Amino acid sequence: MERVINYFSYYRKLSVETKQFLRKNGRIKQYPSATYYKMYDEQVSKWCFIIDGLVAIISFNKQKEILERFYSSHYYFSGTKHPFSSNSDSNSIKFLRSTTIYEIPNGSFKEGIGLYAELNEIYQILKQHEIRYTQQLISILNSPSLHRLHALATLQPELYNLLTIKEKMAYLNISNFKYYYLALSYHLRF
Repeated sequence: MERVINYFSYYRKLSVETKQFLRKNGRIKQYPSATYYKMYDEQVSKWCFIIDGLVAIISFNKQKEILERFYSSHYYFSGTKHPFSSNSDSNSIKFLRSTTIYEIPNGSFKEGIGLYAELNEIYQILKQHEIRYTQQLISILNSPSLHRLHALATLQPELYNLLTIKEKMAYLNISNFKYYYLALSYHLRF
């Protein structure tokens, strides 16, 4: 719990009451690699902050997993469309590495944001990180396929270092190893 509080305190000093609220309403949970947090047809109304690990947002096409997004340490995800929604997200959420999260029910999270200005500010900062991440993802995927690996390494170096070759290929829509190694060769030249 202290790791979450210390990370949040980096952005805004937390009052004693806010710290107590986070401790009382949330839990630290650990999940092994290759386990699902939720399947596409389940509803999990919780907001989760990733302390460490790697999480994938997955859709399915003809029983095949499609990796839509990855989230690593210090990002968040929700089992619903967003923490203020009661509608389930139609994607599955899977832990690709052993992952530790801080989990809090959406209702408690909304209550905390309403009660504690510093918690609201921290959420707004994390939301800005999410927006920047999405903009980077769009930029990466809009790059020519030969340049995507280089764009990933430049714009999201932490993720570049965490992903396996197959995960990079899925994330970047690279269809086979030949194209991957051509993209890697391009990247290594720059």
